[in-house]
Amino acid sequence: MIGAATHTVPVPPEEVASAVGHALNNVLPFLYAASSFLDGEDDPPDIERARRAIDDACRNARILGAALSTLGLASADAAGLPPFGQRIDAEALAGILGGAEAATGARIAAPPAGARALRTTLDLDSISALVVCAATAVRRACGPAAALSCAASTAEAGALAIEVTAEPRPVASARRGAPGPCELALAHAARMPGALGARVDAIEPGRVRLSFAAREEA
Repeated sequence: MIGAATHTVPVPPEEVASAVGHALNNVLPFLYAASSFLDGEDDPPDIERARRAIDDACRNARILGAALSTLGLASADAAGLPPFGQRIDAEALAGILGGAEAATGARIAAPPAGARALRTTLDLDSISALVVCAATAVRRACGPAAALSCAASTAEAGALAIEVTAEPRPVASARRGAPGPCELALAHAARMPGALGARVDAIEPGRVRLSFAAREEA
């Protein structure tokens, strides 16, 4: 389940709007920069710098999309989700982890060889969005120099666990600034009821752990 007794207050819409607006304003400069690199009147186009700027814009837009997708999850969504109706094989799991790598540079641990396919209730896009939010929240808490890792585990019976950690981990008081869209998305997810088959197990500086109810495919 997504849910925790300590997360009972809805995320205020004005706080979401402020965080999303700020995040979007961080995307636009990369696009303007790419345009200037390509349209310089006095210098030849700098294709490589334009490509890097576009890549940065796409990465930030992907992170914002993941946060908005997670913020859009509602308890009513559970009514349309068949229990354990989603299939996750090794390729799909690698893709989910790869989203965190693309967004934050996290080192991903390959799914164990020969692992059997799993069935989850929450759809793969929503799981992927949650993992991107988790990796982004850890990256923001720990800074660009921290080494992030993202790993999946099926050691716990009946669950797929995905954990993002960073080294070195910051002290709790080191974090500054208002929460970004991904932190707000995780807070929203943490107070959702359990019908979606997912749970935010831990949100702390340098570590976020997600669990998804899962069954091995017969």
